[in-house]
Amino acid sequence: MHEGRSADWHNVNIAESFREPAEIALLTHDPAHTEATYADFRIIRERFGQVPGGMFGGDENSRKGFVDPRQATETCGFVEQMLSDEILFQITGDPFWGDQCETVAFNSYPAAVMPDFKSLRYPHRAQHGLVRCEKSRTGNCQQRPVSADEPIQFALLPTQSFAGVALFQPESLDGTADNGLCATMYSACEVTAKVGDRQQVTISEETQYPFEESLRFTIKAVKPVSFPLAWRIPAWCKSPRLSLNGNVVSVTPKPGQFVRIERTWNDGDKIALDLPMEVSARTWTNNHNSVSVDYGPLTFSLKIGERYVPQDSSKTAQGDSSWQKGADTSKWPSYEIHATSAWNYGLVWDDGDAAKPLKVSRSSWPKKRFSIHTRRCPA
Repeated sequence: MHEGRSADWHNVNIAESFREPAEIALLTHDPAHTEATYADFRIIRERFGQVPGGMFGGDENSRKGFVDPRQATETCGFVEQMLSDEILFQITGDPFWGDQCETVAFNSYPAAVMPDFKSLRYPHRAQHGLVRCEKSRTGNCQQRPVSADEPIQFALLPTQSFAGVALFQPESLDGTADNGLCATMYSACEVTAKVGDRQQVTISEETQYPFEESLRFTIKAVKPVSFPLAWRIPAWCKSPRLSLNGNVVSVTPKPGQFVRIERTWNDGDKIALDLPMEVSARTWTNNHNSVSVDYGPLTFSLKIGERYVPQDSSKTAQGDSSWQKGADTSKWPSYEIHATSAWNYGLVWDDGDAAKPLKVSRSSWPKKRFSIHTRRCPA
């Protein structure tokens, strides 16, 4: 990431290519190459700013010195950062990349797409009180009209941006070099794989993480099978707890590391991993010391009243975007979004702890449930 030595400064390309040294290390076996990727990660956020939610400032092309809260990141950049984090997790085995992927996946990425995935925000800003179709005049996005929720703004966006979920959940359980499995990204799922002496097992995971602290795993096996099973402990979790069939496991999981159990597993074995969450504050020094408030892997945001103003999707498309002849643009709506309540608040505290006066209240989980993702690992 030296000045003048990048092919271009498109934020998506940066989110993809910063992992390259670690990939080269797979061939060279030189730890200096792996360390170069960590250095890339740090340099990018020093040069282009830290965006609350885990990203760096890259409205479209990242620009040195543009580090104020107006800066955004392209939605495709979120997805490519998540993919790089997942690849680096597999290469290095470092839980840091799992934590980083969760930060983007749970906070930045969801805010950039509509719930039905039929509209998206091309660049997303953490400090975004207005979504509009006119050109930006705030030093954001190179004066391009890319601030609206436009589904076909550019040809690549619908497929690449919506791949975020598809890329994230298959990493729920990964195979390990010792013929075991490791729970890396947490979500409700069911995975079938061959472990140990190549015996097939199925592990189901039940959870509403990150909106709850408990993760529940059940082993399904035709006969007893010996293999190691590991779990990633997020760096933010100070006091994780692990239990097997209702009994507390004596191993002591540590934040930012793995906990691993190697034993003979039986059909119906149940493991519970509790990841207690606490409220904490984080200062983004390279974003003018902006402060965000976290609860475990989640970053809080202010609830703002919204007024959606429909737009003609055939007219809002810009740049290299185009519609196929006869396409029904009404099925891919565009909107402007205007705030109907105050949003320009800031945190004020006396003792330097923004999180201290905050309390978390929980409501009941909605009755409507999402379907469980099922994956069969290669033999």
